[in-house]
Parts: sequence; C-alpha cells; structure tokens
Amino acid sequence: MIEDQEEKKIEAVRLIDLAEDALNNEKAKESIDLYEKAAQIYLDIGSYFKIDEIYIRIASIISQFKNHIQSVYRLKSIIRKTEKLKLDEISAKLLLQLGNISFKMKDYETAGEAWESASNYFYNLNPKEYHGLASELLLKAGQVLEKTHSNKNKGEQLILKSVMKMNRIEELLELEEKRGIQLLEMEKYEGAANKYLELANYFKKSIIELDKLINLSEEKEIMKNAKTRLMHITAEYETIAILSLRALKDNNKEKEINTLAKEIIDLLKETVYIIKEIFNSKRIEIDNEDIMRITFDVFLISLIQNLILETEEIRPIDYLLQDLEKSSNIKKIKNTAFYSLIERIDKVGFKESLKTIEETNLGRIDKIKKILII
Repeated sequence: MIEDQEEKKIEAVRLIDLAEDALNNEKAKESIDLYEKAAQIYLDIGSYFKIDEIYIRIASIISQFKNHIQSVYRLKSIIRKTEKLKLDEISAKLLLQLGNISFKMKDYETAGEAWESASNYFYNLNPKEYHGLASELLLKAGQVLEKTHSNKNKGEQLILKSVMKMNRIEELLELEEKRGIQLLEMEKYEGAANKYLELANYFKKSIIELDKLINLSEEKEIMKNAKTRLMHITAEYETIAILSLRALKDNNKEKEINTLAKEIIDLLKETVYIIKEIFNSKRIEIDNEDIMRITFDVFLISLIQNLILETEEIRPIDYLLQDLEKSSNIKKIKNTAFYSLIERIDKVGFKESLKTIEETNLGRIDKIKKILII
C-alpha cells in the first residue's frame, strides 16, 4: 500500500514536470491538462496540500490566457470540482481569481458573484484570520454589482454588509434588535431607548468608516448611496429611541427628547440632500428602493415634527420635491405610499392620519408602531 502511494506520488511529480515543460513551450492548455491529472492523483491518495498548490498554479496559468472567456470557462470548471470535493480554501482562492479575470472582462455580474462567494468561503474558514479580506471582497463585490442593472440593489446591500462586517456589527445586530423589542414589550422604555441608541451608534461608526472609503473610491455616487442607507438605518433606530423616551411620560426627559429630535431631523435632511444629489447626477440608475427611501425619510421628519416637537420647522411636502430636476423621479415619488401619507398629514393633521399610518408598513418602526405611535 505504501509502495503504491509512493509510485503514484512519483507519477504526479512526473506529470508536474511535463506540465511545466509544456508551459515553457507555450502549450498552456496541455500544461493545464497535465496539472489536472497530477491533481487527481493527489486527490486519490489524499494529499490535499499538494492539490492546493496545483490548483493555484493552474489558476495562475489560466489568468495569463489572452482569451479571457476561455479563462473563465476553465476556472468555473475547476471551481465546480473543488466545491464538489468540499475543498473550501482552494475554492475561495480560485473564486478570487475568477472575480479578477471577470472584472477585467467587464463582466461585473460574474465578478461580483465570485468575490461574494470567495468572501463567504474565507470568512467561514477562519473569521479571525480572514475578517479583513472577507470584508474587502464583499465591498468589491458590492461596487461591481452596482454597475449592473439587474443586481444594483444587491450591490448596495453587499457594500453595507461589508462595512458592517468591518465594524463587527453583523454578528450582534439581530440579537440586539430582538432585545430592544423585548424591552418595549415589557414596557421598559428607558432600557429600550438605550438599546436603540446603542444600535444607532454602531451605525454611526460604520458611516465614519464608509466616509473614508468614499474618499478613496472611484465610484463615489455608488458609495454615497450606500452611505444614505446607513444614515437611514441610524435615523430609524434613533426615532425608535426617542419614541421610547416619550413613552416614559417623564417631564425630566423633555430636553433630552427635543435635542435628539433635532439631531434626527438634521441627519434625515442630510440624507435627503445626498439622495437628491445622486438623483440629479444621473451617473447611477435610480431604482424603486431609492425612491421609497427618500419618501420614508421625509415621512420620518413629518412624524418627529408632529409627534415629538409639535412644531413644523420645514414643510415636508415642499422639502421633498424641491431641487429635483428629473420629472420622472417626481412622478415616481408622488406614486409612493409614503408620499400619500405625508400629504395626508399635511392636509388633515397627524391624529387624523393614524389609521393610515397603522395600515402602512414603516420598516423597522413597523414592529413597534402600535406600542409607541398608535
């Protein structure tokens, strides 16, 4: 048995030597075939360390193909094999190469999907060791998918996911949100307010990180649009916090509530301003999610003015529509449920709009609106 394994190892080494000779003679396809035969021998005898070396060598050869389409085809074929064999580290490295080649071809969909898969593999292999690389690959995947029409929304989500991963938010987010809702259901409003402010602070740190990335990015509009999502989430959490403090009915909290309310409105105004800039730049395609987000953010301004401050510093309808150049965007905005809600509050008042608010999905706030609003 041992002698048989040694003979196979000798044969694999011979095939590798032949593969290198073929490569030196500019016979890349023949070289890859010989390398794959050697890899199969090492698979048969369970020598996985050598398989890693061989497949990375194959990927290196493939990346030098002048015909990139052929490169992608060969790499995908090998990746299917390594994934089937559960060789996750090798698959991760090959997917990284596939992303690089596809990006050169401007096949952004394949590049994004490959980098996202590579990120997941690396992170699952060793979260501590590959934390930075996994975050970086998600960011790259998000940026390239933003360039596609079909996966633009997913691209933004991956950018957000990458920034949250960088700040280690992703792991604790769901658990902390559940804890916040539990505190509200138990009527522990001050504890709930602190929990949601804590969540908001995590996202504020992520915004700072994303600002650094925006300065280095060639795709500033894409990154700014992702930033508005983080700002939007921050404002949602802070709004829940402020509504929780209001539920205490403690006069001593009034100053804190008013200060926080003004901070939220300032954040929302900045978010709306950036989204309008992006709309008017025409450099990226606007989708329904962007339209819904800008109208929801202005609805939050209306909610805080009416329910918390009980004064109207800005008229939400006018603020929403001003400085928008493209008439098609204005038409889409006017067709949203949030626009109708803002318009109704403007015409008949907040209390008379509570039934409509109850019937409208308010995102994260929807889970707690019956506790804190209605």
